[in-house]
Amino acid sequence: MEKKLLQVIRVVREEIDLYQALVRALEQRTDLLVEGDMPSISANNETTETLVLKIKGREDELQELLKSIANELEISAEALTLSYLARVAVLPHAAQLQACYAALTNILVQVKRHNHRNEVLFNHTQEYLQVLGSLVIGTMSSYQGSGALQPPALRTAFVSQEA
Repeated sequence: MEKKLLQVIRVVREEIDLYQALVRALEQRTDLLVEGDMPSISANNETTETLVLKIKGREDELQELLKSIANELEISAEALTLSYLARVAVLPHAAQLQACYAALTNILVQVKRHNHRNEVLFNHTQEYLQVLGSLVIGTMSSYQGSGALQPPALRTAFVSQEA
């Protein structure tokens, strides 16, 4: 069991490191969205996707370890969470697990906050581009919304008759 606890601690620490790298990538994405640097945004998306896949791998490994420990403790795999394991493990593993649990909880809050901020920024950018596109098409297009051709309106300046 001690060997499995050490493996859990190792996997969770690796996962925390990956999440920290993800937070840095999300912070960079915020800057790139503001700058509008599409090639760099694309590269950032690839980095983010790679990190998410690595996190998924660590999470799968962690779930397998927890299932194995749950079998040894004769409890359901669903009942054995990292926080539960931190409460029932012996020292020094309990302290390490509690520290990992706290760090993981904190980093997940950061990831959620960055994701939300980037989502809002992206949505506002998308709305801006839609409005800008509508304005450009509305002032320059010879087509109606239905697709029918409409001759451009003649615009002439005139002097007021009252002048």
